[in-house]
Order: sequence, then structure tokens, then C-alpha cells
Amino acid sequence: MAERFRPPSELEVARRMVERGVKPQHAVIESEKFVGFYESKDWHVGKNKMKSWRGAVATWIAGMDQTKLTGQALLTRAAKAQALREG
Repeated sequence: MAERFRPPSELEVARRMVERGVKPQHAVIESEKFVGFYESKDWHVGKNKMKSWRGAVATWIAGMDQTKLTGQALLTRAAKAQALREG
């Protein structure tokens, strides 16, 4: 049986962001924004209840300014873009 959704704490979100390549100083600020945003929407994405906050964090990071990412995260993005260009 699937695990029931439990909203994350700001610290959990910040840790996940750092794992995904966000600079720690930006992860703190962005995690506050993320939790505040989804709390205001009662943890809904559109009309649906959120199923995976980790997935939502990945989407949040994808929309962030690249200057907030570590060098490794930028290299990963560049490698993915190169792979797409090469087909």
C-alpha cells in the first residue's frame, strides 16, 4: 500500500534542494517559499492533492534562477542539453 502523503518541513525541503544542487543559502530561502506556497494551497497541485513533495521540489528547482545552483547542478543541466542536441 502506498505511503500516505505528509507535508514536509522547511528543513526537509531545504535538504532535498541541497541534494539536488541548490546552494545551501538559497535552499533555505527557497524552502520557505515552497512550503509557504503549497501550505496556502492546502498542498494541492491544481485541483489534485499533492502526491509527492519530492517531485514538486524537482519542478520548483527547474524553474529557479541558475545562479542559485551549484556548479555540479549546472554541469548536469548542460550535459542533458548537449545530449538532447546530439539526439
